[in-house]
Amino acid sequence: MTWTASCLLGLVCLASIKIEARPLVLISETTSTRAIALESISFAREPFPLDSLISWGPDPRTRVILFALNLQLQPGESPSVVTADAEDGTNRLHALRVEYVGPVPGQEWMSAVSVRLNDQMGEVGDVLVRIVHNGQASNRVRIAVGYRGGGPLDDPGSGPTPAPPYDIRGRITVDGSPLFGATVSLSGDASAVTITDSAGNYSILAPSAGNYILVPSKEQDYYTFTPSSVTLTNLSNGRVANFAAALNLSVSPSYVLEFDGAPKSVDHSMPRPGDYLFWPGGVEHGHFFWEFWAMPGMNAGGTYLVSDGYGGAHAILFGFSNFGAREPGRYQLAGNVWNGNSLTNFGSDEGPAINEWGHFAVGWDGTNIVTYFNGVPVGKTTFVGPRITPGGSQGTGRLLIGGSDHANLVGRIAQVRGFERNNPRAQVDSSVFAAYAPQTVFTIDGNLLSYFFRPSLNIADLSLYGHRGRQNPGLVRSTANGVLYPCEGCPLPQFVIDPTAPNFANPNQPGQISAPVDTPAAVPIGALIFDSFSRRNSSYVLSGLGGLSSSERGILGPQTWVTNAQTGSRQPFGILNGRAVLLANATALAWVNASSDDSNFDIRIDRGPRGSDTGRNTGISFRVADLNNYFFAYSSDGADASLPQTLTVGHCVAGLRTVLASGVSLPTSWTTMRVVTTGAGVVLVYADTTLVYSTSNSLLSNSNAMGLYNNGPGLSLTNRWDNFRVFTAQP
Repeated sequence: MTWTASCLLGLVCLASIKIEARPLVLISETTSTRAIALESISFAREPFPLDSLISWGPDPRTRVILFALNLQLQPGESPSVVTADAEDGTNRLHALRVEYVGPVPGQEWMSAVSVRLNDQMGEVGDVLVRIVHNGQASNRVRIAVGYRGGGPLDDPGSGPTPAPPYDIRGRITVDGSPLFGATVSLSGDASAVTITDSAGNYSILAPSAGNYILVPSKEQDYYTFTPSSVTLTNLSNGRVANFAAALNLSVSPSYVLEFDGAPKSVDHSMPRPGDYLFWPGGVEHGHFFWEFWAMPGMNAGGTYLVSDGYGGAHAILFGFSNFGAREPGRYQLAGNVWNGNSLTNFGSDEGPAINEWGHFAVGWDGTNIVTYFNGVPVGKTTFVGPRITPGGSQGTGRLLIGGSDHANLVGRIAQVRGFERNNPRAQVDSSVFAAYAPQTVFTIDGNLLSYFFRPSLNIADLSLYGHRGRQNPGLVRSTANGVLYPCEGCPLPQFVIDPTAPNFANPNQPGQISAPVDTPAAVPIGALIFDSFSRRNSSYVLSGLGGLSSSERGILGPQTWVTNAQTGSRQPFGILNGRAVLLANATALAWVNASSDDSNFDIRIDRGPRGSDTGRNTGISFRVADLNNYFFAYSSDGADASLPQTLTVGHCVAGLRTVLASGVSLPTSWTTMRVVTTGAGVVLVYADTTLVYSTSNSLLSNSNAMGLYNNGPGLSLTNRWDNFRVFTAQP
């Protein structure tokens, strides 16, 4: 018998694969039990005539070629050891003589079996055919004799038995959402590996019939899978195998990744086929938001949490500035981006101390780059884009955590999450300038997500969406100075257990961030109440509720701060680096009671404007009776930088807000807002020593509480309060 090189008319064609003894299988179509079968002379498909249409010998009876898996004659065996039969629609069995058994040239993983139609058969239509070798029977497949149709029903439990490769496919979900980037490994008679796509789907080919095990996994073993594996016994067709994943963060102990300033990195871009770049050159990369749980160490100024390489023209650099540059004893946040022509630098006015764990973030909404420390906006820089990098030809475009070949971090990182072409802080009105509660353990949304809770050279990307159609797992590695390629044998970033780090292993008990506390300023002479807010930072970070606690000292002693929020709920104000800050994205007030026999008060609060637009404004609440009855005075920025700041004064009575004055110009430079209010109803508002507004109003004149006031949403960057003091005023 001879064969052409046509791969049997394209019906079955694969590379040569060695097959061990397995269940005997006749090959069918992919969607039915109808056999892959050919007439032996013309290679024509069914229906098969009783006699061959081409005269080739004295016996014209038609021979049909079937194709079998796992059929191999032993030395000395003739085709007669293989028997065959066919059952027609009347359930009559017809013996078929097997005349040839042999491997298909070029496709030795399958065998050709030539059978002669029985002389007693008529044009019976569909029949079910099987073969038997050494007592082992194959499945039954359908062929058509004379015409197609009719015949017996398929055997119970039978199904298609197509030629390999067999497509094993399925979906992996985590709590109903697709799990992107999970690895699915096939082992057994052959091996293969694939990953799930952004919809959680995977497809993997088993190149031959046989026995296999299918196992899902993810770098650093963050997920448990149900089932943990699927065994595919006697695989002879495609299969569907779905898995459910569960994120497992109950890790003890927790690890963080430590950097020591040497050229070390977690590289999320290389090695990659085709020199893959996270930020390809010459492309508008759009909005972004990157956030970290991290800790700067000694000499961490001028080092980066995230960078895209070297060369000075970056899609993003973000890290820490020089120590004490704006705040004594603290770093600030700093970085830059490139627009194709020039760099735009950004920074912050508040930041962490040495060895202080914190949450650090930066985002761009298309208008401003805003930095955040422990969930509070601490810097603003105008940037209208585009955001571009020149790409790999100039050393940029990679995604490097902890530095590149220079300016490498000194400190530790526990988590990193990045959003590209998307800034979640911009999805709610004014939220880019609002404080928020950072997640103790970041959720899996975003385009990159890494936890360093488990030591591993290969760092998982757990993000839900991935970036540019793929997830980007990282590699812990070192670089040689001046070269971004791996430095073989050089020290790597180290996984360490840090008892000072937030307890990320138990998000329900996140612990506290240890931060230095400034020494309170001296109490001004004659102050009834004084508060410099020089105490532990208090924000929404690590499941915190914020709050101001109690004032420090004064003639009346410490006084508890009361707010317009319920006790035990998130408070509207907090403390950051010795200043009161706004946490609520809304109108808010906090007050203390002055239980003085005098009803004349001089109330003062300082602002502290700095170079990144924080602390420009402040506000005072006075004559406070309760959250629905009080007076207020506050400053606001002008419509643009060329216009002076303005003052607004008013009151809220029975919840109804009334503005007494607005648009009152303030001096170009001032530090202290001061309100003098008397029991007779006199109200005098000063900016430093300049009287800017006066009125007389006897409403609430018997109320002796006073404090802080915030006038609306979106002001967590610009509004700050410092050195609150209350004196007895001369009438």
